[in-house]
Parts: sequence; C-alpha cells; structure tokens
Amino acid sequence: AWQFVAEPVVLAVTPAQALPDAELIIYGNNLRGGAAHISEVTFDSVSATILAETNVLVRVLLPRGPSKGNATLRITASTGAYAVLNNAVEYLEDANLTSVVPFSGQYGTRVTVTGTNLLLGGTRILSARLAGVEAVIASANNSHVVLLAGRGSGLAGSGPLLLISDSLASFTSDSSVFSYLDLGDVDSVVPSRGVSGAVVTLTGTNLLGGGSSLTSVTFGSSSATVLSATSTRVVVQTSLAPALTPVDLTLVADTGAEITQSRGFQFVALPVISSIVPTSGNRGTRVTIQGQRLLLGAEALHSVGFNISGASATILSASASELVVQLAETVAEQAAQLVLTSIDNATVTTNATLDFVAPAVVEEVEPTMVYAGTLVT
Repeated sequence: AWQFVAEPVVLAVTPAQALPDAELIIYGNNLRGGAAHISEVTFDSVSATILAETNVLVRVLLPRGPSKGNATLRITASTGAYAVLNNAVEYLEDANLTSVVPFSGQYGTRVTVTGTNLLLGGTRILSARLAGVEAVIASANNSHVVLLAGRGSGLAGSGPLLLISDSLASFTSDSSVFSYLDLGDVDSVVPSRGVSGAVVTLTGTNLLGGGSSLTSVTFGSSSATVLSATSTRVVVQTSLAPALTPVDLTLVADTGAEITQSRGFQFVALPVISSIVPTSGNRGTRVTIQGQRLLLGAEALHSVGFNISGASATILSASASELVVQLAETVAEQAAQLVLTSIDNATVTTNATLDFVAPAVVEEVEPTMVYAGTLVT
C-alpha cells in the first residue's frame, strides 16, 4: 500500500557564507523524502557536487554560478520529493589578486601575495602552487599570503597562482604571475679544502637566486663572511670548522632563494709544529720549522711572520712538513709566536715561539789599518 512519509525539512547550512567551490554541510530531517537517495542539490537552480548524503546530512561543494548575495537551496530526492530553504547561504566575493612580489625566483624565494578574500571564506590556506610547483605557506590572512617557492624541475617556467582554502574553495589567477628562473648552480669551489679562515671563491650561474645580494653563506653549520658577490662569482672567508669531513655549501639570497652545493668543501686540521731550529735569533737568522700541514691545506704559503709588529721572514722553501725561512727585520728582544698565511688568505697563529735576541753589535775593530792577510779582532 502507498504510504505518506514525513516531509523533508532543511534545518541549517554551514558555513552560512562561502565562496564557490567551498564545502557546505546541510543538516535536516528526512532529506531523502522516503527515497533511496538524494538525486540533486541546487543553489539558485545551479547544481552542486554532492560529496556525501544521508537522510539527515548532505555534504556538497557550493557551485559557481550567477548568484551574488543570498542563494536559495533546493534538495531533490530520487522520487521527486524536495525541500527548499530560502537565503540558505551567502555567496562571498571571490578572491581578488592585486600583486605577487617578486614575480620571479627559484627554490626558497619568499613570495608575497597581496589581495582581498585570499582565505577564500576559510580560516587558513591548505595548499598553494606557484607556476604549478607546490609552495610552502609561511603565513596567510585575507589580505596577504607569504609563500616560499618550492623545488621544481630546475628549469625556467611561468604559470599562475593556485590557492586552496580549508573551506575547500580554490582560486587560480587569470594569468601567469610567477616565473621560475633557471636554478642557481655552483660550478667550482676554489680551494675545495682548507683550514678555518681560508678565502674561498665560488663560481657558477644565478648565484644570487634572482635577488641583488646574499644574506648568508654557510659551510655545513658554520657561517662564512661574504667578501663579494655577483650572480656568477662569490668570494667568502670561512670561519670555525664544524667538522673535518666534506660539508655542504649553502647560499641564501635576499629573496630567500637557496642554492646548495653538496659536499662542496672540506676543512682540514690546523698545522702542528714539531720543531723550530734555532729557537732564537734576529735579522738574517735562518730558521727551519718542521711539522704537519704547514701549508694550511693550500698549495703554497703567502707569508710567514710573527705576532709582533715589524717581525717578518722571507720564505726560502716550503712544503707541508718543512719550512725554511730567513728573519728579515731587526726587532727588540722578546718572544713571538709563529704566524702562517696561505695563498688562500687563511691565517693561523701557531703555538710555536721564537725568541728574538739582541742583534750583534760591533764596538771596536783592531787594528784599524791592515795589509792583506792581517788578523783582525
């Protein structure tokens, strides 16, 4: 026998305001109207995508359509039974993009998106893409979204911005707003090994990551001092060695872009002095220094000196295990530490000391007039 069932009733829709493509939850009673399922949900006669449905709850995506302001909801069961709720949801204005800065970069570049309704009716951005590459979301509100460009293929390319909100609404810019530059690349590291304090030259392409300067260069966990930087050549001075094993070099541009050279540099241990002969002298004294790693990991030494003013030496021969130098200046009596400087400008003050003694002084010559062969005192 044919039977009347309770009339379907829509009780509420959440959220009450949303952008197109946002997920809505519809609550009600007997929404299937005695049928096996719900066949259609419309907002102002525009069909919505049904994600899930029961007799008391329906999940849908708010359709894109001509509606502005409040829309009327209609739920239709497979039997034709239906329920209507006027002013069920208010369509929000779609996101509006005003700027994307910078408009180009590479992996790690910090990109600021400015506009209105950027959260797309939600509370946070779940996902973002720049030119088709997944980006890291640093911060987001309705007027500003800050992204870190993701690691793409390494090839240059342009494309739109895509934002997806926790409301499940999405926004895609109408045009290409960001371009990936060719990924920066380090071609050479000279020298590739040395002690702390060595001056190292990096050459390559796009080393500034599309920016104008570098904010940091690190050797492993150790920060280096940037002496000069262009897009093809960067000169830095290393600081304390984090380890005596190969370490990664990382360049960070003022845009946030990062370039990493895996295992690009190896720190070597500081020199060890085993002997210095003689242990005292002054101008003209020939001194032999023996030990290990005396060239500081470089191909040669630039200079040998001491940690007191005016004390220098001329290098007569140099190897990693032995140095022969001649003291070049006369200095006052005092002890001084040996200082080595490599051709890579790494400078090490060693624990080896040399005592500068008073130079010999000729007070009198006898006789003052002589013939050849005369003994002079």
